[in-house]
Amino acid sequence: MKTLLRLIRWVRIFVAIRRIRKATSAQTEKTAKQTLSKLMAANRGISMKVGQVMAGMEDSNDFVNLTSSIEPWPLKHIIPLLESHWQTSIDTHLIHIEESQAAASLGQVHLAQLQDKQYVAIKVQYPDIAKAMHSEISMINLMPSVGPVKKWGFDLDAYKNNLHENMQRELNYDIEMQHQITFASKCQVEGLHIPKVYPLLSGKNILVQERVEGVRLQATTSWSLMERLQLGRTLMSTLFQSLFSTGLVHGDPHPGNLLYQRTKSQPIVHLLDYGCVIKVKQERRLALLKLILSLRGECQQSILDAFVALGFNEKKLICIQSQLSPLAFVLFQPFLEKKACQLQDWHPAQEIESVLGEQKWWFRAAGPADLFLLMRAFQGLIQQLKTLNVQLPWWPLLTQSLPKEMISQAAYLDIPTVAHNLENETYENVRYLKVKIEKEGAEKQHFSFDAIAALHLEILIPEHVATELKKTHIDIVSISTKLRQQGLEKKILFDLTIKNNHYCAWVE
Repeated sequence: MKTLLRLIRWVRIFVAIRRIRKATSAQTEKTAKQTLSKLMAANRGISMKVGQVMAGMEDSNDFVNLTSSIEPWPLKHIIPLLESHWQTSIDTHLIHIEESQAAASLGQVHLAQLQDKQYVAIKVQYPDIAKAMHSEISMINLMPSVGPVKKWGFDLDAYKNNLHENMQRELNYDIEMQHQITFASKCQVEGLHIPKVYPLLSGKNILVQERVEGVRLQATTSWSLMERLQLGRTLMSTLFQSLFSTGLVHGDPHPGNLLYQRTKSQPIVHLLDYGCVIKVKQERRLALLKLILSLRGECQQSILDAFVALGFNEKKLICIQSQLSPLAFVLFQPFLEKKACQLQDWHPAQEIESVLGEQKWWFRAAGPADLFLLMRAFQGLIQQLKTLNVQLPWWPLLTQSLPKEMISQAAYLDIPTVAHNLENETYENVRYLKVKIEKEGAEKQHFSFDAIAALHLEILIPEHVATELKKTHIDIVSISTKLRQQGLEKKILFDLTIKNNHYCAWVE
């Protein structure tokens, strides 16, 4: 019954999303967003996580309640959970405990004081949330590919598996506690504070940690420029050190997970909630650093090879190889500036659109499933710096955040070479592969790729189209194989009509 109720709520959420898309006025859209926000808050779990992503990193939008607090459970329902875990009365460990003021997607936080007078925050997981999450993940696994996901060939199974693994970790507070301890020991940044945890009082569903005081980011906008610059340096150094040096990145930088505190010496950033942490292997970290060094002109590196080393799909990237260089300069522009980066003048979404157009979806489909969380970490940093209204030099701060030997280690990293390059002799006389699909006289899909993409035609043509073509004895794999054997030249690869649907592909 509970699973059915959650399914019904999900249906209502999808209806609300559809109303937002069809809204014809700003007021209608705002009302629909507020309705969606309430539905997500009521459902908690994955839907609330999605809402927190939609809320972004600002404190001024229609989903902000999902990053601040929703209606918590009364304390009387939480005390039995604590006593069951501790196998004793709460008075054994606590002098007092307060009603929760901070409920979240998987649990809620209560402020308390231990018998040794230490002030703590106790995070308690909702007893039914694990089953609810598993049922939601099961429903998500049944979802078919639609829209850009289907059109551009996203590896939906990889995304689903990544989501499942992340939620499994977030549901286990023992794992979160270990991440928090590791992060505190390895990420030593001036101005950063990571709350101490109490392992003996914590467990899979309970996390007891040091209580910290502070305000949310928006409240710091009235602080002095010096204080805001110090906060900006702390935030940047934390991400740079955790990503490149430690390989353990906080993947959920929404406003509710950071508190800022004024002190006499310098302002402090309290980084909270380590349920969503991304582990990045050293090979990928060094490849990313070498890519930046190459764009800065400090070493030589194939852009294609570097992206593949980061986990991108080789065959997909080859199809847009000629656009990778300008794209990389857009993506990494803050690291390439010789002085403080003016983030208000940097518009990556618009610049990516000008470089790739609709093929931006192809590039995203080529990326690894965990790229979303890494991008979210960087997006969080950018929004934090914009809110603080500070400009800082990215490259100098990056080099200061890393061990000195790491830069040279990255510069001399030997990244494997991708098999196919634009310099192949088969590419000399042609530039593009064009694919057009029309349904009942109306153009539905029109792709344009580097001509070398024809050598991997099987990954470009949608599976249902390839199946239809095969019925007429047109085998996409055979076409690609023959092109690899004979070379590329200007020609029509196939052109036919099946049941009022027209399919055409050619090299020009």
